[in-house]
Amino acid sequence: MNILAERLTKAFDALGLSAHKFAAKHGTERVNRKSVFNLVDEDTRPSFDQVVKVCELEPTISAEYLLRGIGNPIKPDYAIDNTDPCADLIDHIQKQIQDNTSLLANRATPISPDPKE
Repeated sequence: MNILAERLTKAFDALGLSAHKFAAKHGTERVNRKSVFNLVDEDTRPSFDQVVKVCELEPTISAEYLLRGIGNPIKPDYAIDNTDPCADLIDHIQKQIQDNTSLLANRATPISPDPKE
């Protein structure tokens, strides 16, 4: 069993990535797709340079974990945010609309009833 491949697979899983998604995310100019699949292959032993390349491309992955098995697959400084990136923006816009509506309501001149009626 290739312990490094197992650790790398756990790191990818923690990031919600597969070898395919990792390769697609970083593009073929920066990483060879076959090399990425070989990294997680149980029969292939990755080189030190390949491990360094993975950590450079995905700085959230802990080299300490990959090489020594110490700590977590993902560096503690990086929080994995699985929330919708638009949710905060939508909340912000809704708050602005409410604030502007209140501001306009306070500035509006009340309509007086027609004295002729």
